[in-house]
Amino acid sequence: MDLKFIAYTLCATPLVQVVLALHAILIGAGGIIGFVKAQSKPSLIAGVASAAILLVCLAVSILAPTIAELIAWVVSDILAAVFAIRLNKTKKFMPSGMMLFVCLILGTYYLVAAVTPWLITR
Repeated sequence: MDLKFIAYTLCATPLVQVVLALHAILIGAGGIIGFVKAQSKPSLIAGVASAAILLVCLAVSILAPTIAELIAWVVSDILAAVFAIRLNKTKKFMPSGMMLFVCLILGTYYLVAAVTPWLITR
């Protein structure tokens, strides 16, 4: 199988859209759970705001997938930084460490998805 075909398939817009939707749900639910369990308003605000931005990226991905993927990459990296700070502060893997890992993986995926069409055409 051609490596370009595999890369393009893994970074195709419909798959990115599914990942964006799941990421938004996970982040939004995490913010709500953080508020319910610990009465943390910052978790609620950050979770809902980040989920809203990711959902906007989902909508934008229909017309401008690269822009949406780059914005999602930035959001994921900002969230990863926040979770890294929380992990360093609490020294507890759950939930900060897990979400740090998820955001780093998805941030990398969004970046690869954004640059893959450019790399394939070269």
